[in-house]
Amino acid sequence: MATLAVAAYPAAAAGAATAGGREYEQVTPVDKDFGFGQFARDIAVVNDDGSKVAFDTFGPMPGAVSAAFENMSIGQRTSAGWTSKSISPPQEPLPGGFGYPLTQAFSPDLGKAVILTARPALTPDATPGLANLYLQDIGNDSYRLLTKGPVTGDYGSFARFGGASKDFSHLVFEAQDQLLPDAPATATVGTYEWVDGQLRNVGIRPDGTPADTAILGGGAALGGRVSHAVSDDGRRIFFSESGALYVRIDGSSTKAVSASQRTVPDPLGPGAATFWAATADGSTVYFTSPVELTDDATTGDDGSGGTTDAGNDLYAFDVASGHLTDLTVDANSADSATGAAVQGVVGASDDGSYIYVVAQGALADGATSGAMNLYVLHAGTTKFIATLDPTDAANWSSAPNGPLGVTSRVTPDGRFALLLSVGRLTSYDNTDPLSGTPRGEIYRYSADDENLVCVSCRVDGSPPSGDARITPPANALFSPTQRNITSDGQHVFFDTTDAVVREDTNGHQDVYEWSDSGPALVSTGTSGFDATFQDATPSGSDVLFSTQEQLVGQDIDTRADLYDARVGGGFPPPPTPDEPCIADACQGDPAAVAPLVPAATVTFFGIGNVAPADDTATATRKVSVTKPKTVRGTKTTLKVKVPAKGAVSVSGEGLHTTKKAATKAQTVTVTVQLSKRSIARLKQHSSLKLVARVAFKPSKGSASTTHVSLTFKPAVSKKKGRS
Repeated sequence: MATLAVAAYPAAAAGAATAGGREYEQVTPVDKDFGFGQFARDIAVVNDDGSKVAFDTFGPMPGAVSAAFENMSIGQRTSAGWTSKSISPPQEPLPGGFGYPLTQAFSPDLGKAVILTARPALTPDATPGLANLYLQDIGNDSYRLLTKGPVTGDYGSFARFGGASKDFSHLVFEAQDQLLPDAPATATVGTYEWVDGQLRNVGIRPDGTPADTAILGGGAALGGRVSHAVSDDGRRIFFSESGALYVRIDGSSTKAVSASQRTVPDPLGPGAATFWAATADGSTVYFTSPVELTDDATTGDDGSGGTTDAGNDLYAFDVASGHLTDLTVDANSADSATGAAVQGVVGASDDGSYIYVVAQGALADGATSGAMNLYVLHAGTTKFIATLDPTDAANWSSAPNGPLGVTSRVTPDGRFALLLSVGRLTSYDNTDPLSGTPRGEIYRYSADDENLVCVSCRVDGSPPSGDARITPPANALFSPTQRNITSDGQHVFFDTTDAVVREDTNGHQDVYEWSDSGPALVSTGTSGFDATFQDATPSGSDVLFSTQEQLVGQDIDTRADLYDARVGGGFPPPPTPDEPCIADACQGDPAAVAPLVPAATVTFFGIGNVAPADDTATATRKVSVTKPKTVRGTKTTLKVKVPAKGAVSVSGEGLHTTKKAATKAQTVTVTVQLSKRSIARLKQHSSLKLVARVAFKPSKGSASTTHVSLTFKPAVSKKKGRS
């Protein structure tokens, strides 16, 4: 098994990993024509226990009916290895260059997905040829239409998933088409709720009249913040119309959230409210506004008592009581021109007991007026954490693309926060001596002991030569927010091109894990390829990352693969048959190829992530191969010299697996046959290079393995003579 050492996990709650090491497991199939990732986005989402992973690839996997734009699969971990199931539906070309389908979300258990696609229609009630949004049941390979109604927009129209209840029974999305009579007209944005086949208009004002436009939270389609804009039970949905924020309750009533509760309303109001977050149960919502909405609000004055609304305050609205509270009242005279000048919210706990906010006002000791001050709001107090650099705005920005570009993380209980900064936030000097510019480093804050730690800084204290990374670059397509920090805040995962530990010698981007004992490599740090963090389970027992490095014996190509660095992971080698088959009886019918399976049918690849064979056997027990220089046609033979009685197997990507028995030390001839897909590829290209894995398992002693490179070319046709 391929093993790497990482910091040991302490004993934790039930289900948390406690082993002191990880082993690599290849999640993507061995036999494939395309690598992990797609265009500007890489998608890998793992469920809570690490048994399932959703991932995309640059092209269809074996048995898939999908096409070039999106190719999504579900990986399932079994006792023998990872299996894969293609879940993307059939795809047809569209005019105008629009690409579908587009998977926009997965349920937490990866049992369901929300997908936007046009051709072909996936249900009888879908509008043919136009972009429709569906709920996909991955388990039973079925679809339900979400965009019920007269979808009339062209390919440029959109339907964008925004949020769901935890059980995915309530799904909320934005759409440009008018799907209901009381919804906003086509070409404006409406927000809709789908509940068990029934569609409801979310955009209803408190007086019962329909809103002219309705945007979910901070705007799903605009890439704005939508954290808990739909409560976990689906009963409360936050939306805005022309800057006014509302909450829709149980699909039957609406409350105004950002309405003024000031005794004398702000003379410059009303103004736009910006949604930032809500509690998981939807009981409280947090938003900023330049309008002085409460009697103690101070968003700026002109020096003579006149209101300017030049800054923003952060407000909390209690849905049950209807009470509005200003959380950032600024009585500092140095801040009178703009008040607290809240720049944004870094994150909040699920229950709202911790809120991390950046403001230019000096709201606590240690802060500087006009600087980017990071605070934590907890139990009625505001504490200063650090001064951030203005270029660190991705930690608190509402745009572009909202959570897709946000480089901060907060644990569900709010006790720990993670952020990326080029500022010097600790004693470590993060200045690159070659460029003279500061490098981005990752910091973890603990509210328990009010301690800020650099998790990506070099262990030996030497200056950095590369940047650390929390999240890939933002893009307008679906991209989940990775879990870079465990739920208990004790482990952090990140990418960096810097050599944080001395074992990192490759000068490429690597994946790291930080714990109380310091940073450690998750990827090898010695490969000639980059490694990129993709996701992790809440406990951190599984760390998903992608790389072209071959980390297990079965991975013999340099296509990008998705790996799981799993605590206590790895798979045993396959059992050796008691009685190996003899000669041609082992080969089967090379022409027999399984037919194409329908959409989302389980397709298994190989026997799992087999640990590499033991190549440390003595030289007298090793296998050797004589191969042809170039193969003309679709099959060839290998002369395999074995040192004793045993079993020979030849396998590899694009090849049929062939086995043969040796009755003694001898040379056996093994036929190698291209797979059906490889034959099709050979017809399209003048040459096809593959690698065959030749393994020998003696009846006694250790196994040995070697790899043989084979070049196939089309057979030379024979011209018939004239009669």
